[in-house]
Amino acid sequence: MKYIYSILFLALALPFASRAQGSYKGEIAFKNVQAKKTRDMVTIDFTISLEKIKINSQSMLSLTPVVRSNDNANTHVFDPIVITGKKREKALNRALALGYFEFDVEPLARVRHDSRHPGEISVNLELPYAPWTRHSNLIIHVVTTGCGNCEIDQRELEVTGQILSPFYSPEYRTALVYPPVEPIKRRSDTYVSRLDFTVGKSDVLFDFKDNAATLQRIDDFFEEIFSNPNLSIGTCSVTGFASPDGNYGSNMTLSEDRVFSFVNYLKGRYNIPDERFKTRWFGEDWEGALKLVEQLSFKDKEEVERVIRSESDINRRKARLKALSGGATYRYLLNNIFPTLRRSEYTINYIARPFDIAEAKAMIRQKPCHLSLNEMYLVAHTYEKGSAAFNEVFRIAVETFPDDPVARVNASAANIARGEYDVAIVNLLALEQPEAWNNLAIAYSSIKNYDLALELFERAAKAGNKEAAHNLKELQQLLDDYLY
Repeated sequence: MKYIYSILFLALALPFASRAQGSYKGEIAFKNVQAKKTRDMVTIDFTISLEKIKINSQSMLSLTPVVRSNDNANTHVFDPIVITGKKREKALNRALALGYFEFDVEPLARVRHDSRHPGEISVNLELPYAPWTRHSNLIIHVVTTGCGNCEIDQRELEVTGQILSPFYSPEYRTALVYPPVEPIKRRSDTYVSRLDFTVGKSDVLFDFKDNAATLQRIDDFFEEIFSNPNLSIGTCSVTGFASPDGNYGSNMTLSEDRVFSFVNYLKGRYNIPDERFKTRWFGEDWEGALKLVEQLSFKDKEEVERVIRSESDINRRKARLKALSGGATYRYLLNNIFPTLRRSEYTINYIARPFDIAEAKAMIRQKPCHLSLNEMYLVAHTYEKGSAAFNEVFRIAVETFPDDPVARVNASAANIARGEYDVAIVNLLALEQPEAWNNLAIAYSSIKNYDLALELFERAAKAGNKEAAHNLKELQQLLDDYLY
């Protein structure tokens, strides 16, 4: 029949000697070791088995439990358990009664070892939680003394190598948004054509100033569109501007003439039908003039800015500018500001045909702008979720469509996988949708902003996001472990 001794130990801070070799026979065993953190306390339960040891009748064992950090910087020492042999127990009782002996630290329990009924000792330890206890072990410091209280040996026994597991590591699930299929993939590129014109004329002259290089760039673009079987022209929008020098009405007509001069050039060269063109003209570009003035440094700059902003009558505005510094400032504007304003801007809207997954996969690193987000999403899912190739596709998608909410949500999942939490936060902050809230919460949790993470997970879960509902439980388990 075994005898069970149940003991509760409260922590003391006591020093003790270093380990040495021992002499008692057999082995002290430790079983059923369990430790847990409850709010601000750590509790450790285990059983000491005495079945396999033999103690000399004159001997006494003092077993002192110690929680020690892995770096040996912190320890927590508990009151000892005293185990005595038969004769030593009698002698000890007599010495204590007569005042011949006293313990250095009063034991909370004394157990007489009986080789016929060796028994077990159930131990419960409690100590205040501190961060270092996450990285600590539990040992028993054993001191054996013989008759006359002479020390026979010391030894150190390990109960467990890690009393607490590391903080709970949540397994978060990022949310992805399935992009809708684009029935017609319309794309557009805007180019600024700075064709030079002779004074008061609208003819496109190839050999005038830098016109040849400008028109070559335009030709190269259209050649790419028309030579690519995957693309077709949608619409071509042309907008004309004139510089403020000269008569306001004439400049309005001139900007119109220059627009149609360019349109006729494109129609004649590429046989683009009239219905594909959209044309606008604005005459004198004072807004553009003001922006250029703000970027430069010259005499009367501030006065020029003030006149342009405050004088609404165009004729009086020009007269005031011409009067500055005896006309020198206006000549500066004529030579350095106004020529840049004589321009035509054109926007080409082209249509890309649909691509199957194999085609899209081959094209995504060469011409991603010809793909839709839906096609990119399908390409990504040909790779293992979370792999480098999978994440790379979403990076390309957000670079191609930087303002698209779907691209930004899906790219944030790749950012989180790479540990780029700050990038994910920037991409998601302005988005108001459950998938964005979920991924934003993951990013905040990863940088230990648990309050915001909890708020966002709750909001996304309430909106029906399944990933957020799962992640909310994960965060709550982490907080239970971390805070309590």
